[in-house]
Amino acid sequence: MQLITIKNLFKTYRLGDVEVSALRGLSLSIEQGEFVALYGASGSGKTTLLNIIACIDAPSSGKVFYEQKQINYSQSKKLGQFRLNKIGFVFQSYNLVPVLNTYENIEYPLLLTAKSEEERKQLVENIIDQVGLTDVKGHKPRQLSGGQRQRVAIGRALVNKPKLVIADEPTANLDVKTSRRILELLTGLNEVENTTFLIATHDPLVKEYVGRSIMIRDGKIRTKEHV
Repeated sequence: MQLITIKNLFKTYRLGDVEVSALRGLSLSIEQGEFVALYGASGSGKTTLLNIIACIDAPSSGKVFYEQKQINYSQSKKLGQFRLNKIGFVFQSYNLVPVLNTYENIEYPLLLTAKSEEERKQLVENIIDQVGLTDVKGHKPRQLSGGQRQRVAIGRALVNKPKLVIADEPTANLDVKTSRRILELLTGLNEVENTTFLIATHDPLVKEYVGRSIMIRDGKIRTKEHV
C-alpha cells in the first residue's frame, strides 16, 4: 500500500527580488513499511521535501497524498493533529528538552493527546525498553552520550506509534560505531513495527541499512538505486 504519493511538486522561495526553486516537478511514491534514504548535496531539496511531507511547509504547487488522501495545506489546525498522530520526527540536533529526563522527554508529545496517564505510562515504558534506555530513564540529556540522546529522540518520535518517521541527518553527530547501533535500532523497529522511515542524509553508511536510496539534485530525483 502506498503511504506517501507526491505528484509534480514545486517549491519556490523568494529571497528579496530573487526566486529560488527548491523543488522542480518532483514525483515520488513511498510504500507502507519502506525504509528510504534521500541523498543529495546541501541545497538539493532534501530538507524542503521532508518539511512538505511533514506538513511543516507547504508546496508552491503539486499534490501530496497520505494513504491516498490529498493533504490540504490550508487547514493549519488539522495539519497540527496530522503531525501529532501520523508522523514522528528525529532531528540531527536531538531537540531534547534539557530540564526533562529521558522518560519525560519521550512522554512529552503524548501530553498533547487525550491519552490517560496509564496509557501514557504503558506507551513510554514500552518504547524505553525497545530503544534500550531502561537504565537511564531518569537521566537528563546532559548526563547522556550522543548515542543515548539520539535514542531518546527516536523513542519520542515513535511513542505515539506513527506510521511514518522522518529523520533529518540522524547519524551526523555520531561516530561510526554509534551510527551503526542507531541504524540497527531503526532497522529493527522498521521490521518489527512496520514503521515507514524516510531519512535525509549525507552518510554513506546509511546505504547498508535502507531498502531504497534516492538521489536528489537541483530539486529533482536523478537516480534511484536499491541497496
